[in-house]
Amino acid sequence: MRTVDHQGTTRPARSHWEILAFLGAFVVILLLVVNRYLLPAFHAAHGADPIARKHLAAISALVLAIVLFVLLAVLLLTLRPGRFFFPRKATPRSRTSYEDAWSESARRMEVPPEDEDEA
Repeated sequence: MRTVDHQGTTRPARSHWEILAFLGAFVVILLLVVNRYLLPAFHAAHGADPIARKHLAAISALVLAIVLFVLLAVLLLTLRPGRFFFPRKATPRSRTSYEDAWSESARRMEVPPEDEDEA
């Protein structure tokens, strides 16, 4: 799919599939982290002493921070917000020369050779 901008040039249209893929991957990763680590750590904290609880809380916070950092980095790579703040340089516009139509047609016209018999 292509879009046409105000200058008449075409460029590829941005699809929403990138955002949908990111959101789907986000949900899958978040569910994996919660089911594989955070819920077992939460259940293990019930029977642990205070020092073990602090260790579990610190490790859980570290895992959550790493997952959120990676997801934020992937989000920035997916959506490319730099295109809004640092747009690419546009090519310089060419000026259109408006010639007189009659003088242009006279310049292009082929003049037949003059016959010497008629003069």
